[in-house]
Amino acid sequence: MHGLLLKTFALLNVALQEELCRDRGIDGGFMVHSVQDDSIADSLGILEGEVIVSVDERTDLTLPQLKDYLISLGWACLNNSTSMEDYDLISERKRSITLPPVGLYDVDV
Repeated sequence: MHGLLLKTFALLNVALQEELCRDRGIDGGFMVHSVQDDSIADSLGILEGEVIVSVDERTDLTLPQLKDYLISLGWACLNNSTSMEDYDLISERKRSITLPPVGLYDVDV
């Protein structure tokens, strides 16, 4: 969704998990594996290697639970924005990001 390919924190190699926990206080979330060019995530400045630490203030989601959570939003996801907090490992700063509603488009096929 929004051009992000994520990897759950629990599936990162142990050394990286330990480093993130020890040095940055991050003990969960989702590592941004890639960002699709010209996607919403790209336009918001989300970069590969950043860590999404919360989605709608929830910090306890696994990747399957995130998928189920987004599906459970149903129509609300189409009309409401989703807030995320990510951690930029380079600048060592957290920031809040608001993803716009998904939206549907009528396209001639």
